[in-house]
Amino acid sequence: MLEFDWKYSEFKPQDAGELADDLKTLQEDLFLQKVFYDREIIPNPSQYPKLENAKTQALNHCISELQNADEEKANRLARVIKEIYSYERYCLHSKMTVPTQVPSLDLFYNTQNATAVSAIFHHLSSGLFTFEDLTPLLTFALSYVKPYELVLMSFKNNFAEIGAALHKWYQKDANQAQSLAFSDVLKQFEDIFSENKFCISFSETWKSAAHGIINNIMGEQQFAKQVQYFKREGIALKDLAMDIGGLAFFTDLGLIFQGKDQVAAANFLRKLLAIHGFLGNLK
Repeated sequence: MLEFDWKYSEFKPQDAGELADDLKTLQEDLFLQKVFYDREIIPNPSQYPKLENAKTQALNHCISELQNADEEKANRLARVIKEIYSYERYCLHSKMTVPTQVPSLDLFYNTQNATAVSAIFHHLSSGLFTFEDLTPLLTFALSYVKPYELVLMSFKNNFAEIGAALHKWYQKDANQAQSLAFSDVLKQFEDIFSENKFCISFSETWKSAAHGIINNIMGEQQFAKQVQYFKREGIALKDLAMDIGGLAFFTDLGLIFQGKDQVAAANFLRKLLAIHGFLGNLK
């Protein structure tokens, strides 16, 4: 670990991708040491402050940059976040002491990228934090996941059935117009879940909250800019979280309904898996 610590004596934001690669390599090296040495080697990451400082700076930089990132850049930034959180969880499970930050709400405000959002829910499920640490983050997260939770409940957490349904939605809409407004997505959602009163109720509630952007064409504005619409003066955190979770959810569905490729469906499934694990960990 010492070589990595010296390497990051001076960290620059453009080094974030390289840092992610190094943390992944470090995890692999520590795992191999654990496997092949007679006794377990447990280094203390807190003894390497330059590496820890670089990790913190990279995480903050990537979360901030997500608000203005196109899809390609967002995927690169999200990979860094995923690797940093993965490294911290490895340290935890290897009984290594690792300074770590409580995940920032800014990630939810800045993006609905599947890799980034899944990473934060995997991290919240890790046991790195106490419930006291996570308030108000838990309050926000539990409201944010509401529409995703409704889909899980609709299919009784059967991921085989969810996967089949996603494939059907993708196939059904593969030839439709590429430009969709949120109103189009909501209509299709209500058609699919017409017999589920909880899904319809959520759709109606979000439609009312989002009335000013409901006819906007998806993709014409950055996610972070759309989030600003919901930040009304005096709004309770849990209500804001549900609005932003709805924005992320209907954006995800819109990408599936646009039928460009199957990546959107796979990303949605990844999110559901991460959220399912997060909710299960709280029980």
